[in-house]
Amino acid sequence: MDVEKSPRRSIQIRFNTDKERINGELPAWRVLIDGVEHLAKDVRVEVPMWTSEDILPSGQRKWHLSCEGEAFWDSPNGNCVIR
Repeated sequence: MDVEKSPRRSIQIRFNTDKERINGELPAWRVLIDGVEHLAKDVRVEVPMWTSEDILPSGQRKWHLSCEGEAFWDSPNGNCVIR
């Protein structure tokens, strides 16, 4: 399995609303690592997490599950594990 690792970071997870609105084939989850968005088919979190909320520059409100940890990616499958 090809697994990529990132250092310990601030991570936010939210549902990809484009999946239902635009294309049902898109990955279900947005994983924001230090503000940079990645898409994942599946996310498993193995560290404590909490809820958070942001207001985007457009004024749109977004809610997340947030945590701090390392993201491990199974690139071929689009899966993410946060430890």
